[in-house]
Amino acid sequence: GEDPWLMPRVEALRGDYAKRLEAQFAGIESIARSVSWGYSRHRSDHPPQTALLSLYTGLSHNPSR
Repeated sequence: GEDPWLMPRVEALRGDYAKRLEAQFAGIESIARSVSWGYSRHRSDHPPQTALLSLYTGLSHNPSR
């Protein structure tokens, strides 16, 4: 329902976007830590094996099982 918005110089938004994105990540990490969960990020320009190995290792060392 919103009108389209065109930004002629997207480079002008990069810094603000990066700050807001980091704030989102920090908020998610804070929530995870508050309930004693682990938190990690995976970049899609890196191989998925690293993230999957980390996930597998974390799940296999779960003391609550």
